[in-house]
Amino acid sequence: MNKRRFTLLLSACVTALNLTLAAALAPRAESADLSPAAALAAAEAEAEGDGGGYLLLAVDGKVCVYQDGALLMRTEIDVALLPAADRADLAVGIHAEDAIALAAYLEDFGA
Repeated sequence: MNKRRFTLLLSACVTALNLTLAAALAPRAESADLSPAAALAAAEAEAEGDGGGYLLLAVDGKVCVYQDGALLMRTEIDVALLPAADRADLAVGIHAEDAIALAAYLEDFGA
């Protein structure tokens, strides 16, 4: 019985530690941040007339790539692991002119 209690206690401790780490590493939402939909609309309006390209946005903690307003790809790149400057840029949207620029951004982010 003591072995079972120890196992349960150890499992509870590991779970608590994981939850604490997840909360500590989670990106903090700021009031100035736009929602993904608002950021997409704002970036598209800004890019209108320059031939399109790609838009990189942080959505649900991952880097997503949009083209012509449609989701092209949802990467497995965890936004929380990126530098603060990159997280801030992704919160409002990063415009990549072409596939080469898109590939460079994704490579820089660790894809």
